[in-house]
Amino acid sequence: MADMMLKLAAEYKNSITFIIKPHPRLISTLYSLPEWGKQNTDLYFDRWAKGDNTRIETGQYIELFKSSDAMIHDCGSFTAEYLFTGKPVMFISSNIEKVYDELDYFGSKCLDLHYHGSTRKDIVSFLEKVVLKDEDPLKKERLLFRDSFLTQKGCNTVGDAIYSSMTADLF
Repeated sequence: MADMMLKLAAEYKNSITFIIKPHPRLISTLYSLPEWGKQNTDLYFDRWAKGDNTRIETGQYIELFKSSDAMIHDCGSFTAEYLFTGKPVMFISSNIEKVYDELDYFGSKCLDLHYHGSTRKDIVSFLEKVVLKDEDPLKKERLLFRDSFLTQKGCNTVGDAIYSSMTADLF
């Protein structure tokens, strides 16, 4: 998957900017793997940093979410978080059934609103149809879910929503 994403970035250099946001422990984990090591890991992330339409992001992800048009990921914690944007999202897994087995009801509902992929063909289809042509059959469902389950009317921030929920429960 690693090299394939860089190849896709090169193929779409005139239409899509690709940004990698590695998990905080990814780089140190790759350093410890014999097939990667420090040299290969540094070279790989250097390619992301120096590409014409690629970038590596190691800081906070909130602004990245706001400015993005879509996301492709394999991170369980992002399955709900990115849905706040209302933007299209693809979850990559070679065994999506196993991913579902590890989720609770809410997580499964969130994952239902993702496009699923495991191959280059799946990713290209997502990029071509959903990202570039804006053919997004899950959009209406995603926005309804966000507005019904992820946000509270009259609350502009998560803190407002927590306060509102707590005071409703207390009083």
